[in-house]
Amino acid sequence: MRADDLVILLEIARCGSLTGAAAALGINHATVSRRISALEAEMHGSVLVRHVQGCQLTELGSSLLESCEQIESALRRVHEIGGTPQAQQSLSGLVRVASTHAFGSYYIAPLLAELHSMNRNLTVELVTSTRLTA
Repeated sequence: MRADDLVILLEIARCGSLTGAAAALGINHATVSRRISALEAEMHGSVLVRHVQGCQLTELGSSLLESCEQIESALRRVHEIGGTPQAQQSLSGLVRVASTHAFGSYYIAPLLAELHSMNRNLTVELVTSTRLTA
């Protein structure tokens, strides 16, 4: 059994849906569904009842909530002890990307927006033109 499966279950209980939990955890909803299916296989029973409007915990799922909260707290303490990993530190400075208009607008702009949303101290510039000049 994976501890993060229980953290996913806890987030589903908080959000009330697979997609809400996926958004809160920053993962794909299909991954959330697969991890819950793996947890249910391990527990030999259903932990969720899936409805069109969202999810509801079963009796088995509800009985796991206290353990889920303890695992989440333990993971938070480990993270605090270890500090923030280098990869999770916020970036700052200027990133300037030059591209053709179509490629920049359709492919690069959404990626730069995501980069900026994760690193608020980062200045992001996208310079587009009809064609690149030497």
